[in-house]
Amino acid sequence: MKPRNLLPLQLFATCLVGLLLGKFCFSTSKEKVELSLFNGKLSKMQSVINIIDNRYVDAVDIDSINELVIPDILSRLDPHTSYIPAKRLNDVDKKVVGHYYGIGIEHFPINDTSTVITIVEGSPAYSSSIRPGDKIIKIDDVDVTGHNATDKVSEVIKGEHDSKAKLTIKRYGVDSLMEISIPRGIVPVLSTTACYMIDSTTAYIKLDNFGDNSYQEFAESVYGLEYRGAENLIIDLRGNLGGRVDQARRIASELLSRGDTIVYTTGRDHEIEDVYIDTTQYDLCSGIRIACLVDGYTASAAEILSAAIQDNDRGIIIGRRTFGKGLVQTPILMQDGSQLRLTTHRYYTPSGRSLQKGYNNYDNDLSNRYKRGELDSASAFHPSDSTKYYTKNGRVVYSKCGVMPDVFVPLNRAPLPDIVHKFDSAAMTMRFAIEKYGQLGDQASTRFIHEMLDDEAKTYEELISYSRLHGINIDPRKQKNEISEAMPMIMATLKSDVFHIIGDDNQSTKYFNSDDNVLDTAVMILNDLDRLTNILNINNKTIKQDNGKTTIIRDKDRN
Repeated sequence: MKPRNLLPLQLFATCLVGLLLGKFCFSTSKEKVELSLFNGKLSKMQSVINIIDNRYVDAVDIDSINELVIPDILSRLDPHTSYIPAKRLNDVDKKVVGHYYGIGIEHFPINDTSTVITIVEGSPAYSSSIRPGDKIIKIDDVDVTGHNATDKVSEVIKGEHDSKAKLTIKRYGVDSLMEISIPRGIVPVLSTTACYMIDSTTAYIKLDNFGDNSYQEFAESVYGLEYRGAENLIIDLRGNLGGRVDQARRIASELLSRGDTIVYTTGRDHEIEDVYIDTTQYDLCSGIRIACLVDGYTASAAEILSAAIQDNDRGIIIGRRTFGKGLVQTPILMQDGSQLRLTTHRYYTPSGRSLQKGYNNYDNDLSNRYKRGELDSASAFHPSDSTKYYTKNGRVVYSKCGVMPDVFVPLNRAPLPDIVHKFDSAAMTMRFAIEKYGQLGDQASTRFIHEMLDDEAKTYEELISYSRLHGINIDPRKQKNEISEAMPMIMATLKSDVFHIIGDDNQSTKYFNSDDNVLDTAVMILNDLDRLTNILNINNKTIKQDNGKTTIIRDKDRN
């Protein structure tokens, strides 16, 4: 049989989209929709599919038609209703459920071979003999080198839970290839990816997402930081695309005061359905000053948390305007293991505003913010809805645009030395660090940090020499000043990579954040009580001094 042209099926899929949308989107009676779909009779779409299945001139894979039709249908409803095929569900869900099934290695392409960068603590690989610097040649006898080596590894390494992955690796200093078998099992995925003290009183927590264990991880981090003397807490929500809303609500409960509204939802009849009130469990953050860092990739559950803090005047929001997602998706598992995530509710913040931005030109919104100058100036932003909403202390906030920060910090456009751009684009510091680790062999775990960081000038000189051997065009004699100017930035990146390789992501993030103007702004404001209270419009306040610890007490908090 000749290869079949898929165009007729694609045209058919488009027609089915129109049919189904006509039923869903243009029917004015809820009862009619329910009757036409669930009264025991086949819908027109089902009838057409059955006719094609039984009578079309060629055999047709009905499942493939469904896979074409369903995403098209959902894309016409709203930007966040989606369909996830069964084979992708595990990958999509791993951050949300807090784990996935695999072996637990992070790998990175060097030349044409994927190289192990770090081992996930608590994973099957963590108790195996594999280590950073190992080059992955084969998995289960399948060659995974060459073009797109990292994608090949990611695909082939998947398998059934408890099955074994046989890795063929090349290790520095070992002449022959080695084989290591690692059982596939549960690999933890943390939500709180870093926590550390910035100074003697200011703590930092990075919340990468909201998964099943986010509240527990956050609570444990806060306990440890308070024990170390934290009076200020910076919660970094930049790049946090959301996840489990219940986890965001539980975290909010530990930040707000008892009785504060966190969020509420409405359904298709626009009536309020669920109101979530702070029922503080352990009062973890009582008296601690709060700042949240946000950007255009702060979305959904992360926006709910930041909006609850803002509307209740519990802390300051710093950075740039958030994404603007205020829709609730309900997951519906299909018989074949795929999942429909259908928008069923809208979120509203305590002040009554919606976070959901408009659908027009949705996919290009973030790039359009850049073109409009929104990343450079707060005045470049003009809300589409001019209705004013008010925080608890009477500050004005706006609806349908995400969360606008209380303190806007423009994108840092300070020009970087050309050598820094070259190193970043080639991931040169990571390549250098991981090869150094591999060369240390069995002594790597004890000598790596000392070898890399005890003499920074020597390490930097070696890094420059390494980069010249690997394609970076640098002339140490002619570019002496530029190389010297770039050293602090490049060494900070190298230190971050070094600590990431050994699994110390607290130190890794600390170095990564070493030249972060948004974070620096948060530290400065949290340590300036007058400016902080002025931003939050706290007029009726008292200041409590207790063993040197300063706490803002609002009228309603007084005993």
